[in-house]
Amino acid sequence: MANLLGSPTLLSGGEPVWSLTAAVDKPPRFAAFDKAQDAKLVKEWPHGRVFCAAWEIRWQYLSGQTKADVITLTENESVDSHLRNSGFKPVGQGWEAVQPGKAALIPWGSHAPGKPANVRAETRIPHPLEYPEGCEKAETDYSYYRDSASGATRFVRLRSVR
Repeated sequence: MANLLGSPTLLSGGEPVWSLTAAVDKPPRFAAFDKAQDAKLVKEWPHGRVFCAAWEIRWQYLSGQTKADVITLTENESVDSHLRNSGFKPVGQGWEAVQPGKAALIPWGSHAPGKPANVRAETRIPHPLEYPEGCEKAETDYSYYRDSASGATRFVRLRSVR
């Protein structure tokens, strides 16, 4: 999967790419994606997502697994074609991608003394929170993926952070 994350087809266009990772034993990490670190990112974090305007890739290792479960979300036909050629198969049919929305992204907590400026502390969370550099107040764009038959939202795809 790390090779897919570093793919020139997926990373063309020069748009910003972000990562959001989580683990039970360490604080979540939200940062700009560094394709030079893609293999390390997927290996060190049991759960995460990498996203940009054209696509999102999510992975999760279940207990005892050596390979991650992976799902990709895209409305971009060239990205979809590339993913299918890489061995990805569609999950069901009848998906409707609802036009992107926007939501405020306000970092929790305050600057953590003795830590870099992008690390914040919040008393309700037992570990530091790491945000992208310069993220004081931002917006995130997203899309809903709904089941066309029921209208139920099944996925929320992150698109960008400004």
